[in-house]
Amino acid sequence: MKTFYPTLLLLVISIHAFCQQDQPQEYPWFITGKVYTSDSTAAAILQYHDSKRSIGFINQDGTLQKEIPLNGANILGLGKWKGNIVCFYTEEKENTRKKDIHAVLVDGKAQTLITDRVIYTNPGNRQLDMVVGNDAAGNFHYLLIRVTDFRAGFMHPVEWFSESIQRTTGLAQLQLSDQFQPVVKELSSTGIGGDFMSSFTDAKGQLTLLSFLKDQLIAERFSSEGQPQQTLTTPLDYTPNGINLINDWIGQLDSATGNILTFTIVHGGRPRLLSLFVFDFETAGIVFQQTNELNKDYVQSFINNPDLTGTKHFQPVDDLKPVNIVYTNDKLVVFHEITHEWCPPNNGPCNLDAEGVIASVYDRHDYHLVHQFFLDRWEETKFEVGRDLSCSLRNGKIHVFGCQNISNPIYKYDNFYYVIDPERNTAEKKTPEAGLNPQSDPIDARSILWFRNCIVRVNAGGGEFADSKPHSCLVKVNY
Repeated sequence: MKTFYPTLLLLVISIHAFCQQDQPQEYPWFITGKVYTSDSTAAAILQYHDSKRSIGFINQDGTLQKEIPLNGANILGLGKWKGNIVCFYTEEKENTRKKDIHAVLVDGKAQTLITDRVIYTNPGNRQLDMVVGNDAAGNFHYLLIRVTDFRAGFMHPVEWFSESIQRTTGLAQLQLSDQFQPVVKELSSTGIGGDFMSSFTDAKGQLTLLSFLKDQLIAERFSSEGQPQQTLTTPLDYTPNGINLINDWIGQLDSATGNILTFTIVHGGRPRLLSLFVFDFETAGIVFQQTNELNKDYVQSFINNPDLTGTKHFQPVDDLKPVNIVYTNDKLVVFHEITHEWCPPNNGPCNLDAEGVIASVYDRHDYHLVHQFFLDRWEETKFEVGRDLSCSLRNGKIHVFGCQNISNPIYKYDNFYYVIDPERNTAEKKTPEAGLNPQSDPIDARSILWFRNCIVRVNAGGGEFADSKPHSCLVKVNY
């Protein structure tokens, strides 16, 4: 025991020295949205501590090349449009009535501002909910404008969880003409009067809308001109509870055809239910649906899977949340992670935990379950960074990147990195070529940039308290 404390001190000093080597540049912002302008550059929304927002161009070395300030603090999203970048914002805060909607056009090559103009004004006194309709490649097709049942005015944060903000009372698509003029088309949807779930856009500009109405999950397909094409419905045991802020559900179109929509949701009371739906708009049917209770029997069904042997972080399973969906030629892979939080009674920052990840592989011929992988990890932060997974499909293999803790209680975070081969039923944990690179801030999986031969990993911090300032470090990682 006499040698324990000197050894521990030496270890702490060594770790500290390691972390200071090649320390990346720290930026005073978060990345809240991105589109790729090439296989080595991206345009991103940068969010500062105050109301300052900007569009930043970032290259594969993690360097901020150019920054274009925006006038509004409430950024709705951005996309690619005719070789340029288009971004939408309001000058009002997110929890107040959205009155004037601005569109910013930026030259994608020169990285300079072309114009900033008002393209839509709220005609009524209801809160608007808007979604930028980009396809899988980030190309902008429309701005979906949804009128809600919530009267305009100040919205308390808890009201984001109210049914009135989720209920749809009107729908419209705003498209842009070749002269960058708005063209608004009202949508005739059977989901009006129901509750909004999600929307999706394919490469043709077709809108697929998911709604919940009268105990039915409704999937509607609209043409690029806004005309109704198909409606598919199925029963769903769901209680509307506001906009999906805690990832109770997730959906994904197959970008190869645009005809297959996969949707998974955790719903119900206790025990909770986990459902999976696969809609096929080519055959106009629901080709697969399944519901499981998240209980002990569900966990017991995994017991003979060798991938579960030796894992440590798979309880409680009723805290599963969907985090990603990936299509390959022959397989569908659906990712769920165990997430939960604990908030102290003194209004201090909550502990947000992300634990084991379950990757379920389905055969796309008849959608039977082929294999399940159990990716063991533990991650804990004080704010909403670190959860989720970032996935990229390369040469038929799925690269899964995220965050995990490597020490506690002095938090250090590093890569959570697996390569899944769904054809061979293998999942291999990887160490990137750069090796370990622990940081005191967690990896923000939603902001990771996938370039041709590397990842720009984003470590983000400063969101623990209301008065703390955001900051991000960009680290280039080869894979």
